[in-house]
Amino acid sequence: MSAEAPPQSGPPQHGGPPPPQGLPINIQGPNGEQPTPEQIRQIQQQLAAEAEKQGISVQEYVQRLRAQAMAQQQAQMQAQQEAQQQQQQPIQPGPPKPEALAVANWLKTQELKPRTVVHDEKRKDMFRG
Repeated sequence: MSAEAPPQSGPPQHGGPPPPQGLPINIQGPNGEQPTPEQIRQIQQQLAAEAEKQGISVQEYVQRLRAQAMAQQQAQMQAQQEAQQQQQQPIQPGPPKPEALAVANWLKTQELKPRTVVHDEKRKDMFRG
């Protein structure tokens, strides 16, 4: 019995290199908890299997995943910036409409309490009676 090889622990070998143990990958669960050692082994096995399917090393596969994630994050940030720029377009005032002038003139003739508003960073009294 001493001639038997000791049982191998860890992921089964698929003919390719074993998954690297020292990759600095930050993996968190849905609630921010750290994965268990069994979950880590499953992730490593999945990475090794995906890398083998593509015929590349695990390290190269992880680099590609990181590059894809970075590109996706940059695209999301760019889309957010474009959306913010579209929202921040100033209003271009045009000539006053006759309907608006008629309403303003009518409001000026009414007995209204003065209302102080801030317009263009200045206080203005509106609808003085």
